[in-house]
Amino acid sequence: MRVTRLTGLLLAVICILTFGAVALGQALPESGQLVYTVYDGRFSRVYNLLADVSRDIDYQLRLPNRTHSLIGWLNDRRALFYASGTYAILDIGGSTRAATLPQDCNPNIPAINNGSTLACRTSDSNILVFDESCLLDFCSPRLLHLPRGHLMLMGRMTLAPGGKQIVLEMEHDASPRLVIMDVGRDEATAYIDYGGRDDPHPAWSPDGQQIAFFDVTRTGVSLVVYDVMAGTERLRQQMNGFAPVSPPTWSPDGEHVAFYQIDSYGADIYSLDIAGGTLARLVGGNGVFVDPMWSPGGRQIAFYTNAVDGGGILVLDMLNNQLHRVGSTSVFTGGGHAWRPCIAPGCSSR
Repeated sequence: MRVTRLTGLLLAVICILTFGAVALGQALPESGQLVYTVYDGRFSRVYNLLADVSRDIDYQLRLPNRTHSLIGWLNDRRALFYASGTYAILDIGGSTRAATLPQDCNPNIPAINNGSTLACRTSDSNILVFDESCLLDFCSPRLLHLPRGHLMLMGRMTLAPGGKQIVLEMEHDASPRLVIMDVGRDEATAYIDYGGRDDPHPAWSPDGQQIAFFDVTRTGVSLVVYDVMAGTERLRQQMNGFAPVSPPTWSPDGEHVAFYQIDSYGADIYSLDIAGGTLARLVGGNGVFVDPMWSPGGRQIAFYTNAVDGGGILVLDMLNNQLHRVGSTSVFTGGGHAWRPCIAPGCSSR
């Protein structure tokens, strides 16, 4: 009996060390971590993990609904998740709490965030902008009135760093436009016309001075970098194949944009040097390689691929050009991974 108990205790310790609970998050280093969504084919179950990439350890996140998907990180300790009109805040190293958005938010359309600033679509297709405190207590969000004559489309809206500006995909006189709005002044400050044959997926640069988006026209697909301050295009890079279905991603220093290109054989990941206009293929081959995400320090890029058994998240080290698989469980789909921010004092992110 004593041997059986000791064996059981040893197995429990091993399980905790190799597949721990998120409550252990306080002991984790403040770098090299990302959240990703996995699919367990044995039990037909979807759940979220926090991976310590450097130590190759996964920690299962305790969420009230296993189908919750990540909206984004509110800061380096708290993340916001969404599932079927409900929200939950996960405190790394602590508890999970239900979160409630302002009453006028449309429950069928997930909110977006950039750090602690959030935005949601209302039932009458206007925009509410609010901060993290509104998730746990009553508050008065800021209502943005859309420009007259413009129709809000079902495409993306993206908050700039700091939450002072937002870019919306809209339509005016049956022509598509990206509209940049000043949140504080509740007014449109710029209109960007584009081809409109597909979702442009706009993405703000880390300093909020530029927007990268895809322009799909009858002649092909281009990656456009728009200078917000100057009000002009800074760069237009012609792409091969079909339009991506997820946004381009900026490097933390704002000098490169990563994206993927789709062709008849799959999808490869590229990086565009903004200053020189140089395009470099980072990873690809037989299979699909999509949804690149820069690490907070800019040294690594995480992405989804179906080129490994069951599909998985790989991390590319940009310094030594080495690939590393995150975890061993099959990943259900791409687009469900995001690096944990590295903003705490003494944080040394890669």
